[in-house]
Amino acid sequence: MPDRFIPLDTTGSSMYLTRLFYRGLFYQFSFDYADKHRKELNVYGSVENFIKKFTISPGLEEEFVTFASESGIPRDNEGLSASREIIQSRIKAGIARNIWGNEGYYPFLNEIDRTVEEAVRVLDSSAQFSQATSLK
Repeated sequence: MPDRFIPLDTTGSSMYLTRLFYRGLFYQFSFDYADKHRKELNVYGSVENFIKKFTISPGLEEEFVTFASESGIPRDNEGLSASREIIQSRIKAGIARNIWGNEGYYPFLNEIDRTVEEAVRVLDSSAQFSQATSLK
């Protein structure tokens, strides 16, 4: 049993999202998109700039939904609405990975991961506690 229990955040989950994951569609779509738009994406210059400034437009989201439909996952408006934030995050992370490698993928996903957030908070408070007790 871990020292800290962080419940799984199921907000945003849907069968639509699950099907997209199991088919590997985020990876394939992001790879294709990054390959076709590499010059445009390089304008961001750094992964940090990309994370701050790149957004998934309604048109890009629709392109992904169409890609998923053509790949055998029919459009599910209810699932799309419930999982929109996760879907957009995965597309963005995948594009970043294809341009900057894992340095583009994990930092972005870690920013939105509640477990990582809590771990950083605990480590920060532990470090502060250690400093305070070592000063005594």
